[in-house]
Amino acid sequence: MDADGSFQIFPKKRSYISKKSGIISEYINIGYGIHISLSDRDLPLLKEINQHLSNLVNPKIHNNFKLSGKIYTYPKRKEAVLAYTKLLDIQFLIENVFDKHPLVTLNQRQRYNLLRTVVLKKKIKRLDNLEEYKKFKVENSVVTEYNFWKEPEFKILHTIKQRSSVNFEDN
Repeated sequence: MDADGSFQIFPKKRSYISKKSGIISEYINIGYGIHISLSDRDLPLLKEINQHLSNLVNPKIHNNFKLSGKIYTYPKRKEAVLAYTKLLDIQFLIENVFDKHPLVTLNQRQRYNLLRTVVLKKKIKRLDNLEEYKKFKVENSVVTEYNFWKEPEFKILHTIKQRSSVNFEDN
């Protein structure tokens, strides 16, 4: 999913007015997303992907759950995007698609591991400010194992443990 998709965790600044004091307060919500983006001429393929993923849901096992992926088109950019932003959708996709079919690129593996950790284990939806969000992201970066053959003729398997890079600007 590296070139045409992404796993996202991003801060969303929110404000509210206290009913008692009338003071405006702010906090940070954590947003989640899985996006697949293709050329707009591949819109039928995105629809097929969405349908295929929806067919993975077994109503008897998943309590009548339905995936709610949405397809957005951007004619000026000649782009179409399949987006999953609901927490239950992302949990389903993590457990039933991406955990069973691991990603290949290191960049997306790191982003996926962070999203997986936050969605399945931490379940944090709100922080007080952007600094807390940045700290949260660093503390929850995941050590990723990446296997490769150093020299095929010797067939020696090496494992690299690399700390997830964190880019606070990526959305």
